[in-house]
Amino acid sequence: MLKNRLLLPGNIVTPVRHRPPESVPVTFILSSGYGNDQFHEAVQLAFIDLLDQYGIGWAQYVYPERCEENKFTDLYISTGVSTLSWMYEWVQQQRSSGSICLFGYSFGANITLEVALIKRVSAAVVVNAVFDYVDYRTHQLGADAMVSWRNDLITYLSYDGSPYPLGYRFIQEAEQQDLERRVGAIDCEVYAFQAKNDAINRPSHIVALAKASEQWHSHVVMGDHADHNFEHPDALNDFVGRIEPFIAQLAQKP
Repeated sequence: MLKNRLLLPGNIVTPVRHRPPESVPVTFILSSGYGNDQFHEAVQLAFIDLLDQYGIGWAQYVYPERCEENKFTDLYISTGVSTLSWMYEWVQQQRSSGSICLFGYSFGANITLEVALIKRVSAAVVVNAVFDYVDYRTHQLGADAMVSWRNDLITYLSYDGSPYPLGYRFIQEAEQQDLERRVGAIDCEVYAFQAKNDAINRPSHIVALAKASEQWHSHVVMGDHADHNFEHPDALNDFVGRIEPFIAQLAQKP
């Protein structure tokens, strides 16, 4: 496993942790949830363990807005897409052949689907994808907080006890994103997982997409343990068991 500091335009730092592919010329780029500032997200680690078993490469990164070396914290959909696009270019530079796949959880799943629309991606795996951030933030914060956010043009989100200021541009971007309609144009296999007990996200999004497209493979993770955080061992085992046949198939491709 290797660690790097990826330097983006503007002298912006993004920490990277990656393992080059071994026996299989495939690399997954993993994008985390909105508040994560480390490499320890449970569902990412479970997926990495599976990739390691099959000799598939992977690359994790920290959003620049979550890196203490940078002086800003306002992570938007557009900046998330930009950073993941830079990661895509960086991974391309690290390998001489093979394919790139994407993995994303929550916010990371949102931007994974965006990048799958604009980059050549062999497959995408998403867990608890947020398709509509206006709806999501309204349920998360409440209607009154959303009005205050619009009036003040700033709000504060708390993750692990740390407040993150966020401009109203986040909602303005979300209002025009229209992601669920647009992802039908993704030209690769998409494996989508949604926890049944997620307090906000609903399985209806991925179920409808699977009905509309043969390239979408959707699975609803059942049980009280299957929530948005997706950290319970039962939920992780369900996810790994469901995605492993695809990873095994990917490992056999020439």
